This record gives sequence, structure tokens and C-alpha cells, in this order.
Amino acid sequence: MTKISVLSDVHLLDEAKKCIKELSAEAVTFPDGENEDLEALVSRTGDAEIILVSPRTKITQLYLERCPGVRYIGVCGTSLTNLDVNALAQRGVVYTNVKDYGDEPTAEFIFMQLARLLRGVGNYQWKTEPHELMGKAIFIIGLGALGQAIARLALAYKMQVHYFSRTRKKK
Repeated sequence: MTKISVLSDVHLLDEAKKCIKELSAEAVTFPDGENEDLEALVSRTGDAEIILVSPRTKITQLYLERCPGVRYIGVCGTSLTNLDVNALAQRGVVYTNVKDYGDEPTAEFIFMQLARLLRGVGNYQWKTEPHELMGKAIFIIGLGALGQAIARLALAYKMQVHYFSRTRKKK
């Protein structure tokens, strides 16, 4: 069996924690809060091959040098911003995150807020007179999973969809 270490508060359900404990060769603890201190991260990792982290946990070249046994990093969230992906690639460390987590509900929330602003529901109204979303134009920066979910809703409202992305997307 493989040793699993959890380095930061990953906000998992008790059922998931139980499964992780069953998969690990040694006892697994689930810390509360973040720990940015390199020494604490190294200590918590020990000789684990698998680590689970929150998106806020910084995994750097220096950390990887200090923890050469790490072979897999599971980010319990969507962002990979705090991973040194070049250092991971150089060492052959596999990493994954939670893909497409909450994109549709987030897009729905964005459209609810747009409708509130255009219609003047609540305390705010964008213009002096109410307006409709139907047929308006929307500009989306980034056409990842969330951007695409927003674009799909916009198209349902017959909106003109414009976007900026580092890579061209197929229609």
C-alpha cells in the first residue's frame, strides 16, 4: 500500500476521508487550516508518495527537493496556480485537480446577477430604465470550463458572444 499525506484543510466529506484512510498504508490526519510554512509541509509529508492539498498550498521546487518520494499530488479544488508545474514535470510527478467543479452553478449565478442589474431587482440597477438580457452582447475573458458554461447560457438568451482566450476554440 501507498502512504498518503494530507498537507492542508481540503474540505472533504467524512465519507471521502474514510476512503482515503482505508487506501493509505499508514494513518492519515486531516489538518484544519492552511500551513504555508515549508518545514511544516515537509514534516507532514514525510515519506508519503501521495499528497492531497488545497488550492492555496504552495508546492515549489524547494518543497519537491525536500520531498523526493512524492509521486502524485491531488489538488482538492480547481486552481493549479500554486503548483510549480515545470518542477513537477521535471521530476515526473503527476498532479490533478477537480475539473469543472461548480461551473454551471457559477454561470447560473452570474446570469442571475446580470438579470438583477439589468432589471433593477434589489438595491442596484445598471441604467435608469430596466433592460433585458435577450439579444445583448457579452464579452468573456477566458473560455475554459466556466467561460464555456457562461457562453452556453448567453447563447440561450440569443446574446452575441465575444471572448478572449489564449487559444482559439471551436464553435
